[in-house]
Amino acid sequence: MKLSVTPYTFHQEFYRGEMDVFHLIETIKCRYHLNAVDMWNPQLESITDEAYLKRVKAALDANDLIVNNYAMDGANLWDPDPEIRKRNVEFYRQNAKAAEILGAKSVKVDTGSHYLRHFRFAWDKDPKIKERNYGTFAANPVEDDEYWDQMIYTDEMIEYFQKVLKEYCDRAANMGYDVYIENHWATMCVASELKKVMDACAHPNLGVLAHLGRWFKGDTLEAEKLIAPYTRYVHVDLGMAEGGIFEHGKPYLDAGFDGYWGVEYTGEGENSYACAEYQLAAIKRLLSLKK
Repeated sequence: MKLSVTPYTFHQEFYRGEMDVFHLIETIKCRYHLNAVDMWNPQLESITDEAYLKRVKAALDANDLIVNNYAMDGANLWDPDPEIRKRNVEFYRQNAKAAEILGAKSVKVDTGSHYLRHFRFAWDKDPKIKERNYGTFAANPVEDDEYWDQMIYTDEMIEYFQKVLKEYCDRAANMGYDVYIENHWATMCVASELKKVMDACAHPNLGVLAHLGRWFKGDTLEAEKLIAPYTRYVHVDLGMAEGGIFEHGKPYLDAGFDGYWGVEYTGEGENSYACAEYQLAAIKRLLSLKK
């Protein structure tokens, strides 16, 4: 079985200073006995210090772990401000180089939105994290009654995505990895809009990281079916593991999905280690029933 655990699963421990990337590596190998781990750029002490990144790679190799996915937060493809778009391209390139040093098999990037910038409260609360300057995290929300109507990708955005994703995917192809877009927040969680991006920007090294059940506008099961053919990695959160994984996971199995399944605990207050173990068990059960 192809299983992984996302670093965000341990966001509580990370924010409290109880887990760094080396502890993560040891946890994945020694506690969960997996052969793959994900990386998340905020958890790295640096994305530009090659000596540090090589130390991380050495720890991965020593534990016989591959980096299944390198999640880039803050490298959004789109921002309403052209200057921020340029800055995000450079930030993406920095992260891509870090992912390549770590030997990542894929990277995750968000499309961004024309009405909302990704806001991470923790960056403002923790000066040490804020000093790392991980991309652009600023809220610019529209009024609630406009929220749903704004969940579209405009022609201008699609045209821009075609340009930058070609660069990113060509680079990935040359280095032997893939680029994924996740239904992470905002318009990315509208399956018909995400499909529009995948069709317009079609590339052998472009795929979807599907977070089960995280869909806006319409029936979530229909959304899973629509996106399953584009999917190369699946995330399962605690809520989905507790109920719904069999129903929501089936469209991916029916579509022939044979990639990694990753657990991501996104909650607060519970034991992250126990939740991850529970979520892994739910995925194993699903895959054991696969015919």
